[in-house]
Amino acid sequence: MRDRTLRRRLAAHIAVRLVVATALLGSAVIVQLREPGAWPVNPFFFLIGLTYAVSLAFIGSLPFVERFPRLTDVHFAIDAVIVSAAVFLTGGIESLFTILYMLPIVAAASVQFRRGGIQVAGLSTILFVGVVLVQYLYVNAYLDLPWRITIVRGSEWSNG
Repeated sequence: MRDRTLRRRLAAHIAVRLVVATALLGSAVIVQLREPGAWPVNPFFFLIGLTYAVSLAFIGSLPFVERFPRLTDVHFAIDAVIVSAAVFLTGGIESLFTILYMLPIVAAASVQFRRGGIQVAGLSTILFVGVVLVQYLYVNAYLDLPWRITIVRGSEWSNG
């Protein structure tokens, strides 16, 4: 694959990431305005801001993709970690954002074809298992989280 094509595909991926982050930010603001305190959005806002910062760093790394093609792997790995954080912060296995795992997988497959898609799918699977494990340990009181998060304990909802 030519380096210019790789850079162009990564730039398109970064643009899509920014559009998705903006849409999530808009929905989080609407939820916060309609029902203040109904959703743990403070860490979610931090995560969206982190997505913007990571996108800016990735834009700065585009000229180096020619010499360091493994940077594309780093791009998609960070995307999978950000998605896992969003899923964790919005309820873990009950989160509506689990569908977001498909975005870095599809993006990696479109940039790096089969190899990239399989790598990110494997990493996303491992990260989701980690989210489920942390949630399981928290619900069964084997783990204490340093912040409040809405998670199902038994058959009732509780905050932290």
